[in-house]
Amino acid sequence: MRVGLVILGLDGVALRANPAICAITGRTEDELRAIDLLSMTHPDDVEADVRFGAQAWAGEFDSYTIEKRLIRPDGSEVWVQQEVTFVRDDAGDLLHLVGQVIDIDDRKA
Repeated sequence: MRVGLVILGLDGVALRANPAICAITGRTEDELRAIDLLSMTHPDDVEADVRFGAQAWAGEFDSYTIEKRLIRPDGSEVWVQQEVTFVRDDAGDLLHLVGQVIDIDDRKA
C-alpha cells in the first residue's frame, strides 16, 4: 500500500510532498505547494473536514481521520482515507500539520 505523505504549513499549503501523494492527487509537488489542499476536497466532504480540523486546531485532539473524495485536475474523483496530525511545540503552539493519505477508491467501489 502506498501512503501519500504531505507536510502542510498553517495556511494549508504543502511544504513537502512525497511521490505517492502526487500520484493520488494527480498533481506535482510544485502544484501542491501552490494551492490550499482543502480546495481539492469534493464540495460534499468539505464541511466534515473543516469541522474536524477546527476541533484539532483548538486542541480538542491531536489528529483526525476522515474518508473523503479528492478532485484531480482532470475532474476525476478519488476516495481517500486521510489522517491529519497537528504538530505542536512544547508550549502547545501549532507548528505544522502532517497528512497521510491512502487511496481507497477500489474499496469504495
